[in-house]
Formats: sequence, C-alpha cells, structure tokens
Amino acid sequence: MRGTSWNAQKLAGLELLDGGDFHPYRRKWATERKHLPVQDVMYVGDWLDVRSLQACYQLVDAETLYAVVTEPRKLRKKALANLNNTVHNTVHERS
Repeated sequence: MRGTSWNAQKLAGLELLDGGDFHPYRRKWATERKHLPVQDVMYVGDWLDVRSLQACYQLVDAETLYAVVTEPRKLRKKALANLNNTVHNTVHERS
C-alpha cells in the first residue's frame, strides 16, 4: 500500500523515485551537492556523520565520473614539488 508521501509526490507531479518515501530525495539532494564542501552539506542536510553522508547518500553518478576523468587540476611545478616533499617526509616519518 502506498503512503502519504507517494500521494503527495503524485499530486505535486514529482517523478517517483525507488528506494523509499523520503530517502531517495535525500540521496538525490546530497549527490547533487558532492562538489560543495562536505561540512556545509552536512550542516544544511542535518547529517552528524560524514561517513553516512558519503557512503549512503552521495551516490556515484555518470556526470561526476566524467568530470573526474576529463577535468584534472593542473599543478604548477612548484606546487607539485612541495607536494612530493610533503609526501616523502610523511612516509619517512611513519617508517
């Protein structure tokens, strides 16, 4: 039996999403905001745990995967050298 949420979605002309009454819309909302700072998304979406936000609500999507592959951040030589030194020093500190 369909609940009140389903009736409200139908009356509002919303696309019905699979996976529950409320959580599919929460997942969609969180996924559409993956590019924003996680602290801000957590605050506005009322998440207390970053792991639940990222593992359960921010889903993999084709547009973001495409951006990951096609939009690398270009590092300047100096920035890259600083990064390599930081990584090298961190590895040796842990040894």
